[in-house]
Amino acid sequence: MKKIRNIPIAIFLIIISLGVFNACSSTSTDNSKYVLLETIEASSLKYQDPWMLWKNDDLNNMEDSQLILLEDIKGTVDTAPMDYAVAQKINGVIIVSQIGKSSFNELQNHEEFDRNIELSTFDVQNKIGSTMGVIQEVFPGLQTPMKQINISSKPHPSDKNRDDGLVALGSADQIYDTYTFYPEGMYPDAMEPTLIHESAHVLGGSIGIGESNEWQKSIASDKEVSKHILNKGFIQDKTNTILDVSTDSIHSLIFGDDGITEYGKDSSEEDWAESFCWYVYDKIHGGIGTTNNGERVRFFEVYPNRSKFIDKWYAEELNKK
Repeated sequence: MKKIRNIPIAIFLIIISLGVFNACSSTSTDNSKYVLLETIEASSLKYQDPWMLWKNDDLNNMEDSQLILLEDIKGTVDTAPMDYAVAQKINGVIIVSQIGKSSFNELQNHEEFDRNIELSTFDVQNKIGSTMGVIQEVFPGLQTPMKQINISSKPHPSDKNRDDGLVALGSADQIYDTYTFYPEGMYPDAMEPTLIHESAHVLGGSIGIGESNEWQKSIASDKEVSKHILNKGFIQDKTNTILDVSTDSIHSLIFGDDGITEYGKDSSEEDWAESFCWYVYDKIHGGIGTTNNGERVRFFEVYPNRSKFIDKWYAEELNKK
């Protein structure tokens, strides 16, 4: 199932990202040069579907610092075609970015080149790679949730037919472990939280975590516990992302309710993904906010049953190996 993640256009603010999830992480791409392996016509690949490019040996066997150029990737109902693209693997994830013809030609003319080449595509790919590295840092030993991430320069085809003021940040394919970012999802304040959120859908979708009775019991049990934090004058951390408290925020924390955020109230599956996102944030930053006397507040203190559930899920995933 391809899952489209939507949020109001109004909350897309072009601001400087502080790397909210990357405080402790780094990519494994620390070599000084990129190496171009080959240029491939997508029609020659065994798996040509843009959601399944990672299944091709040429891409799956890439190592960090290696690049592959792709031509004429066909589109689907959820993805626009890419005439020109560049792919690299970071932290075990293949990242495929649409690029222009001039950039494609520039890259094609070099077998290797310095990492400081001025091409914003690589900055974005490295940022995504770092974010995926955060999940590996918080959950060491866990299999990388995404096999492939596409970066499209065109919006989701359905956006033009919407009349509710919403746009798609991206689409997650839980069957093929692939995610596609659309332009609105690439704003600095949206990219990292969206990627962590969608990773949770991929990790939990195949085993139905969000719809499980145990998760729904965790939501219900946390309802009474979490509302008491309001009596301590809780102040949520400011992250400069869509997680922040604002008049139109749907991803900031709420208490004593059926969801961890307003968006989490949409369904137990969305609550799982929103909770996963805040759980990861807490692990990286040692809390989710402060009380009015400056004491740090931890995720497990406010949402203990969700926290125990995620801890148990992680232990079970490790035992599967």
